Amino acid sequence: MQSCLARRIIGFLIATLTAASLPAMAQQGNADGMPIDSIILRLQIRTWEYLRNVPDFFADEMVISEVHGTGIPSMKTMTESVFRLRRGDSSIFPPVLFESRAVRHSSDPFNTDTVKGPALLIGGFSNGLATITLTQKNCFDLRIEKHGDLHHRPVFQLAYRLKQNVNGEECLPWPGASGKAIIDATTFNVLRFEMHVPDYQIVPNVRGPWRWSIDYTPVTLGGRVFTMPQHIVSNCESSDGKIVWFYSAVYRNYHKTDVHSRILTGLESNPNLP
Repeated sequence: MQSCLARRIIGFLIATLTAASLPAMAQQGNADGMPIDSIILRLQIRTWEYLRNVPDFFADEMVISEVHGTGIPSMKTMTESVFRLRRGDSSIFPPVLFESRAVRHSSDPFNTDTVKGPALLIGGFSNGLATITLTQKNCFDLRIEKHGDLHHRPVFQLAYRLKQNVNGEECLPWPGASGKAIIDATTFNVLRFEMHVPDYQIVPNVRGPWRWSIDYTPVTLGGRVFTMPQHIVSNCESSDGKIVWFYSAVYRNYHKTDVHSRILTGLESNPNLP
């Protein structure tokens, strides 16, 4: 059951990063007046292109994690890490994308090996916005709510809500889950993605509402422009209001991982020589 749920969560996360992360295509057109099925198809194509083209990369990650509540001590941890994404077998499509983090500094002396954020956000760089691609179309009701401008560029807002009584293996098991994506109407880059889960199991025996969002920024990797996460925010609160969890992650300094090699001469490879 746990592995099945993990597959659904990972499958869901295939677009927050993927549909968001493609370079603009030469003949985009504008989303204004475009049927929603055409918009979803365009976003699906961008997802496939991301999975085909995203290289191995690394970035600086700064995480702030806080817990506050009635009757418990407040805790705040700040962690600096190097985040890495690595592609798996290139002959397989879609590829398996592996995430890892190497902690450089943590304000918690016991947190030296890993950063443990909210479960759904782990896997975000290898997955993403499947709510607005063909893979999740049967799971969610989708609608365009409004068109407008953001930072002097045309955008539209695509709202989604998990359908009632869906139980497909690819659908999320969170009744009432809903949210929205703000999308560039010309390039179809996702600029911001939000989700609200009204009743989420935060920790064992504790449930409550969960909200999270991701803001994106253009990043050049290997001569291609991808739209990568810049800021991830997550908030959880127990249903009785006694405990609040907060998580914030900022990403900067993205770099493509380059492989360097050096040919050793016979002299260099002989350990017995000075």
